[in-house]
Amino acid sequence: MIFIGNLPYAFTEQELKDLFSPFGEAQSVQLIRDRISGRSRGFGFVDLSNSQQEIAAIEALQGLELEGRTIRISKKHHE
Repeated sequence: MIFIGNLPYAFTEQELKDLFSPFGEAQSVQLIRDRISGRSRGFGFVDLSNSQQEIAAIEALQGLELEGRTIRISKKHHE
């Protein structure tokens, strides 16, 4: 699973899925939203099929600028 931080607040789950699609099919995509307002909190998670795809995505997308925001990406370790 990959953590993506500093996303534009208007970013959608579909845009996040599309961003990662060159690296493999997303098994799950989740944007974290505020419970009350429903607005994005600017971070989310993507789960790709395997670790090699996740590593390739992290290396390629780390520091990418989206709508004036530089995203941060890291591998979230399963517990």
